[in-house]
Amino acid sequence: MCRTVSQSNPHNATFTVSATAVPSASYQWKKDGSTLSDGGKISGAQTSSLTITGVTSVDVGTYSCTATNVCGSE
Repeated sequence: MCRTVSQSNPHNATFTVSATAVPSASYQWKKDGSTLSDGGKISGAQTSSLTITGVTSVDVGTYSCTATNVCGSE
């Protein structure tokens, strides 16, 4: 899986992964091992592209994404 981090402006961050799977995969993002959900400054928590708006020092951490389908997860 490939991770790309882009910064669209000084206050937003986007993380993108790519998974090739048949059947297609579902995604789940985590920060420091805790599952993220959409709301507030987080969007895309269950997609291949996670966006954090209004990034501050509170957002520092390790972000990971798991892609899952009926064959397993990575």
